[in-house]
Amino acid sequence: MKVIGNELSASQTCVGDLMRAPLVIASDYEDSSVAIARMRRHGIRRLPVTGRHGKLVGIVTLDDMLKQLRSEVDSLLEIVAKEQDQERRANG
Repeated sequence: MKVIGNELSASQTCVGDLMRAPLVIASDYEDSSVAIARMRRHGIRRLPVTGRHGKLVGIVTLDDMLKQLRSEVDSLLEIVAKEQDQERRANG
């Protein structure tokens, strides 16, 4: 994002020039709430995720987290709607 936003050449820009310190990461075994807290604490929207031996396995974004949360909320709302429908039928 910094390369594009600052109109830099991707082929001539070193990653080290763009990285912020300290490097903030998540481990693949951590709960998402830990990652969210870390993102909030450091004011970041993207978090590299490492696996065993510190190898990069992916990047989680704030947008990823919001999509997952929306999916979970939609599922909960569906459960509530079904139960309300069952209660109406039982009392109807």
